[in-house]
Order: sequence, then structure tokens, then C-alpha cells
Amino acid sequence: MVAYRGENDGKVGVLHAFCPHAGAHLGEEGGYVEGNVLVCPMHRWKFDRKGTCTRGRVRRTKAYPVREILNVVYIWFHASEEFADTPQWELSVADDLEAVVKSGQWHEALVRETELGQHLCEIALSSTEKSQLGASESPSRFPVFQNVITGSHTTQMKYEQGIVNGELVGRKELAVLTAETRDLHFFGNRYLPVPFSQASTVPTDTSITFEGPSIFHMEKKSSYGKIRQVTTLLPVEPLKQRVVTRWYAEKTVPNWMVWLKSFGWNLLEQDRDGSLENMTRRKERMACGEGHLHAFMRWYEQFFSDESKALEQDSLEW
Repeated sequence: MVAYRGENDGKVGVLHAFCPHAGAHLGEEGGYVEGNVLVCPMHRWKFDRKGTCTRGRVRRTKAYPVREILNVVYIWFHASEEFADTPQWELSVADDLEAVVKSGQWHEALVRETELGQHLCEIALSSTEKSQLGASESPSRFPVFQNVITGSHTTQMKYEQGIVNGELVGRKELAVLTAETRDLHFFGNRYLPVPFSQASTVPTDTSITFEGPSIFHMEKKSSYGKIRQVTTLLPVEPLKQRVVTRWYAEKTVPNWMVWLKSFGWNLLEQDRDGSLENMTRRKERMACGEGHLHAFMRWYEQFFSDESKALEQDSLEW
């Protein structure tokens, strides 16, 4: 793929990297943007964002549907030719966030990037586990203290629903996990309450909305104000994902507070040590309380098609 931004309208286009005429790479040295079209470095043929050849003897080249939200470019890719050019849903969960960032009411506070050796589904699946959510919701922001002071957590998972513009809406490509944190205790023992915690703390509400197979939106409400986390997964090779997480906060929340919260809140980083173990064949037996994992995988199956590459049961080959 090759991406470019139009000089006149500033919009992004993503095309097949090689010219359909002689195979020159459109992004190599000599290629350039002219107005809102991309010019081939070899014979100066021109292609617009839709892939239409505006100068040359071919009709078009492959163009990918794109959306730009919060300065992030999203590309629609589908294994089936039937749906390759037409997105089956629109990205809208971050619309309200983009509006408040543009208005100056919120700001981008922190960006982190890492790589995980897992399948897309496994990364999403791990974010629904109660143990992971409980760790992320520990009142302490430093991992070493997460088990010293804990809270009581109540979680609920809903499928084909998600939070859009602050409201719960029904859409097939969405799933939402909501959690509430109440009373603080020492060492997870409800008979050892933290003194004055009920009077001095504000209940913490957290939600994670899954938008398609590779975008997660987390929102946290507390006495500090609101913080939102947007995580994107980009496959870079089989069983390897580039994970980029961005934190946004209301102006009332200082950056150092977001930085502290990110220690216990980044669910994906918590799975780094176990990523190699998860590359082996998944065990069919599950422990008590893990039934929701089956439900999540049933919802996730919609993102595979008959043309999707299958992973062999006992092999890491695609």
C-alpha cells in the first residue's frame, strides 16, 4: 500500500503500491503528489483517491476505503472481493471524542506503542477477562501495589451493543464490557476495609467498547474527571500485531495523572509475558467462570469470511 495526502483538500488516500502500467512503486523516489492525485515516478501517470487513472491508458488501480479519526488513518480491508470496496459498517464510537478534542475541552495526553505475538482475537479476548479488568481497576496505579488495595468489581458484557455518543446503541459489530468499582479493601479481603474509603472515594465506572475486530475504546469516570483510551491493532505479519494506545483526558485531568493510571490500565501490556504461551493450540477445557469467553468468540466469528486464511490446529503456518 501507499498513502498520500492531497495538497488542496488535505484528505488521505491509500492505493495499491505498484502502478498497473509498468509496476513502478508509487511511493518510491520520484513519485509525488500533485493537487489531490498521486503521480507515478516512471511515466507520470496519475491516480486519484478512488484509484481512477486521470492521466494514462489504464482505467484504475486498487484503492482502499479510508477514514481519518483523531489523526489516525483507518483502512478497510476484507478478504472477500464482494466486500473489499464497501465497508460493512462506519466507525463512530470516537466521533464525540474527536469533537471535544477539536474544541479544546479534551487533549491527547499519552501515546504508547508495542508489538504482541498473538492473534487479533486473543488480544481482544484477554481484555474481557475479569482478572485482567480487576487488575486494571486496582486503586493503586503501580503494579507492585495492585494487590494491596483493591475494590469490589461488578462487570457485565453485552454483544451487538456499544456506547456511541454516550448512549448504548445496538449494532452488530459492537460489543461492550461495563464495570463498576466500589468499596476499597486491603488485600482483597472485604473484612479489612480501607478506613474512610466509602466517604472519601467516588465510585469508578469503566466501559470498554469493541468496535470491529481491532479497535477498543475504554472510558473511565472518576473523581479526577474522564479519561478515554483508544487502542488499535495492526497486523504486521502472521501472529504479530502492532498495538498503539492513545489516552485522551479532560482538561481537568493533568498529564501526570494519566501517566500514573496507564500503569494499571493498559490491559494489553499485561499480556506481553504470556503472549508466546498463547501462540500454542488453545486448550478446550476452561475454568469455572470462563463461559463468557465462548460467547465472545461466537460474536467475534462474524469478522472471518470463507476466504479468510485459517490457522492450522497444530501449526503456526498460515
